[in-house]
Amino acid sequence: MLKNQETGVSELTALVKKIARYLAVITLILTVGLSFYFFKKTPAKLTYIKPTLTVMDNTSAASVTDKRAEAANIPEAPSAAEGGRNPCRLNVANNAGLKVYLVTRHSGLQDSKYQFGASGHEVRESEVVINKPGENIILVLMAYDPVLWKISKTFSTLVSGVVLAGYHEQMLYGLPKLTPVLRAIYETKSECAYFYDSLNSGGQEHYIMQRIAEITGSAPLEIINSAHNGKFYVGDTESVSKLIEYSDQDFDTFMQTHLKQRQVTIDEVAPKEEGIRQLIREGKIRPAGTSDIERWARAAVKNHNSAQHRMHLGFTYVIVKTMQFPRGMYGAHSKAFILSEHVSMPLGDIAHNAVYMLENGVCEGLTC
Repeated sequence: MLKNQETGVSELTALVKKIARYLAVITLILTVGLSFYFFKKTPAKLTYIKPTLTVMDNTSAASVTDKRAEAANIPEAPSAAEGGRNPCRLNVANNAGLKVYLVTRHSGLQDSKYQFGASGHEVRESEVVINKPGENIILVLMAYDPVLWKISKTFSTLVSGVVLAGYHEQMLYGLPKLTPVLRAIYETKSECAYFYDSLNSGGQEHYIMQRIAEITGSAPLEIINSAHNGKFYVGDTESVSKLIEYSDQDFDTFMQTHLKQRQVTIDEVAPKEEGIRQLIREGKIRPAGTSDIERWARAAVKNHNSAQHRMHLGFTYVIVKTMQFPRGMYGAHSKAFILSEHVSMPLGDIAHNAVYMLENGVCEGLTC
């Protein structure tokens, strides 16, 4: 019986050892497999990189900025002024989907009786009709000579801001008072450096487009430099029946408020041909007839034995009351005037006009 018990214990011990050997083999296989798996997942070499702080000088920062701007295809605005605000960036309340349009010309389209600025250059007026329904736009107005810009627009066009650029003073009428306006004008030394170019072949179009992009965030979609029926049109010229002007005042009242603020003066007589029409309406001059020219010729022969003149019907007027010459009567705008007896010589700049005096047959002026 004891022998049977010893035999059973031996067999059990052998079984346990056998199971242990199998478990050891399985453990070894699993260990090798897992080691191979993690070895494949782990880089062959791990390198520790110590963090460093890099300080850029202005040159390095500028080069990075230029690369960012080049990548975005929009020139970066100049560095911000003290206080963190860039004076050469037009800040608008609504910049969603903004589109930029440029209207440019050396001078205005029509004569003006209003004069402003210190340049002495003749102020002319330009009407701009904006017809871009549903668009949110920035309007850039650029000229060399002083221009009075008069804006009107269709009801559903949103003008979020205006840039006035040029060499001589510019004025803007027709938009709400709160419309952001940035000035880049040489004469008034505005906070933003002036820019102007005729945009003819060989001009600085690339520079102008870059400056506008810096100020507005986008280059102009369109350049408008030719007039239609005496006006600049931004958009369709046909469907403009529903125009609206946002100014709080009519035009003459608006200009009156700027007489002292902006050194605005008003001519008593409108310039050039409009001045001639005004003087006729006021009864100060009248168109000359053949008999008027013959009267002066007789006086000239009587006093000087000569009746040479350059008077022609349609371009000659008789002065019957004291008057002032219209401004700007040079070249093709010049006229001949016959001065009636007992009427004083006109005030103002004689320009290229000629004055023939009935009293003594004398002619005064460069064209006599």
